[in-house]
Amino acid sequence: MAMKPDNATRKRVVTTLLVVGGLIGIVAAGGRISDWWASRQPVSMVSPEEVREAERFSRIIGTLAESVRILGTRGAYADVIDLVGRACPKDDACPASMRRAAGEAYFRMDKAAEARAELASMLSENRGPLENMDRLALAGNPEQYKAEVVTSLSGASVAQSSPLEANNVAWSACLLPVAGIDLDKAEQLARVAVEKSDQESSATYKNTLGVVLFRKGNFADAVKQLNASEKASSDPFNWPFLGAAHAKLGHSAESREWFTRLDKYLLESFGQDTTNRHELLLFWDELRGSDE
Repeated sequence: MAMKPDNATRKRVVTTLLVVGGLIGIVAAGGRISDWWASRQPVSMVSPEEVREAERFSRIIGTLAESVRILGTRGAYADVIDLVGRACPKDDACPASMRRAAGEAYFRMDKAAEARAELASMLSENRGPLENMDRLALAGNPEQYKAEVVTSLSGASVAQSSPLEANNVAWSACLLPVAGIDLDKAEQLARVAVEKSDQESSATYKNTLGVVLFRKGNFADAVKQLNASEKASSDPFNWPFLGAAHAKLGHSAESREWFTRLDKYLLESFGQDTTNRHELLLFWDELRGSDE
C-alpha cells in the first residue's frame, strides 16, 4: 500500500431482522431503523448548499450506512447516489468524501463503470505521479496507466531510493493487472523497502511486496508476505489479495474467510473518509468472486 510522506419497506425490515436476529434484534434495532426511515424523507428537501455542509452530510451518510447494515438492501445505496447527485451537479466542485461515498454505492449496485468514474473524479490531473496513476487506473485507462508506470519504474534507483520512495513506486505498479510492466524491478524496490523499513512502516511495506508477488503469480510467496504484514498490523489492504491468492492455490475455505472479512469491513465502514479507500475498492471489485 502506498504511504503518504509524514505520515425497502418496514415489512421487509421486520422480515430481515427476524431471520438474522430474532425478536431481540428487532427491539435493539427498532430505534435506529426509525431514525433512518425518518431521515429519508427530509433528504429530498435539503438544498445542495445544506447538503454540502460536512457535518450534515456525514450525519446523513451515517444513517444511510446504518440502514445498509441492518436492511441489507440496495435502497440506501441508491439514496446515497441521489443525495450526492443533487448536492453536486455535473461539473460542480464536490468534496472528495461525497464522491467516494457515491463511487462505493455504485460498486455495491454492480455499476462498476459509474463507480470508477465517480472515484476518478476525486483525483485531478498533475497532482503527482501516484495520484495520476490512481486516476488512470480508476478511469480504466490501462495503456496510459502502463506508460506512467514504465516511466516511474525506469526512473527509480533500487540502490538510492529511500524506503518510502521504493515502496510507493512498487505499489503504483500493482494498481491494475497490466501485462508488460517490469514487475521484477517492482519486486526489487519492494524488497529494499522491506529490508530498510522501521517498525512503523514494516507492515505497509510487506503488504506492497505481497501484492507485487501476487501480480507476478507467485501466490504462495505472496501469502507468506501478506500474512507477515497482517501479523505486524492487520490491514484491509491485505485481505483481497490473501483471498485471491488462496483461491489460486485451491484453498477455498481460507479464500472465503478473507473475502468475508473484507466484505464485512467495507459494509461496516461505508461512508468513512479513510485514506486510499478508492484503491481498496478497486481491488475489491477486481478480485471479488475469486473464492467462488
